[in-house]
Amino acid sequence: LPSSFASEGVVAGRCLDPAWLGTLFPERAFADKKDRGQRASCGCMPSVDIGMTDTCLHGCVYCYATRTHEAALARHALHDEKGDAVVPASPSW
Repeated sequence: LPSSFASEGVVAGRCLDPAWLGTLFPERAFADKKDRGQRASCGCMPSVDIGMTDTCLHGCVYCYATRTHEAALARHALHDEKGDAVVPASPSW
């Protein structure tokens, strides 16, 4: 994190934080390794993009994968826990 931000009280965060994921899934071990494919100041762990836009409800301002929170809510409503995908395939998406 650039020092100019740290001096303003902004702390570095991670989109994909192994410590946070460990609290959600304590039965799994997440290595605290940096994703080499990201910019130098990125603290995210390695991950695989599932390629599903408008599926996250977190609402991060900088997100490039969700057009609007409303679009994410609409897709979330289509989710079937027993389905074989995050959301069913639809030609309109």
